[in-house]
Amino acid sequence: MNGDLLEQGNWTWGLSLITLTIAIHATGVVVLALVSFRIRVRIANRRLGPRYVIPIVIGLVAAAGLLLAVLHGIEASRA
Repeated sequence: MNGDLLEQGNWTWGLSLITLTIAIHATGVVVLALVSFRIRVRIANRRLGPRYVIPIVIGLVAAAGLLLAVLHGIEASRA
């Protein structure tokens, strides 16, 4: 069995990459939540009915999914 896998440098590098990945994901999710909250406040102030709110919510969920896919694409291209 090769002892290279147990070297301190490999563990340090691996844990650093895991930490960076978690930080990128957390930042992306927080930004999406803040943007969604701002949009929700704007919608609430206008007092729109369900006929207008449902398409807006569908669009927000689709945009959040697209942005998460972009974040994963950026992450995968850096690996």
